[in-house]
Amino acid sequence: LNRANFSNLTFKEKIDFTLFKFGDYCLFESTIFNSMVNFDTFVFDNTINFKNAKFCQHVNFNSSKFKNVDFGNAEFKDSVDFRKVIFEGFVSFHDAVFKYVYFESTKFLEYVDFQFSTFKSSIKFSDVVFNSTSNFNMVTFSGPLQLNKVEFLGDVVFKGALFPYGTIFSNTLFKNEVNFEGGEW
Repeated sequence: LNRANFSNLTFKEKIDFTLFKFGDYCLFESTIFNSMVNFDTFVFDNTINFKNAKFCQHVNFNSSKFKNVDFGNAEFKDSVDFRKVIFEGFVSFHDAVFKYVYFESTKFLEYVDFQFSTFKSSIKFSDVVFNSTSNFNMVTFSGPLQLNKVEFLGDVVFKGALFPYGTIFSNTLFKNEVNFEGGEW
């Protein structure tokens, strides 16, 4: 499928896009997913937009590949799986809300923006690579943040981030500048 627009749509039942591939663009802006959605090993060759999307049950992106993706202001009311995902281009989770999220063996090859996002439970990044700048400015971690075998190869910004339940840095590399200015532990 070359172009698809699912914006302002409500999916009431489970939807499965396993091994599906979109070409030019795909829009899920302001889309509501009431049931589980599966994007396992999905390929997004160009820009995909999930801005303002609501995921009411589990969503699976395991082993998917993204070019540029916007999850700005998306709400994940259940768990979301980004294990083994490759983000090749710009990624925005700006102002997103996560209940449970899994980033394991995930690669962010370009700029990633988590600014103003909220993680409502513990969050673990395990065996994750951030190749470029990572923006966690003003993020709220409502559970422990665990960074295990994480490589930050570009600058990292945690300015004003809230860490009320602590942070574990285990075998984590900060290759360039890291900024925690104004944060709270």
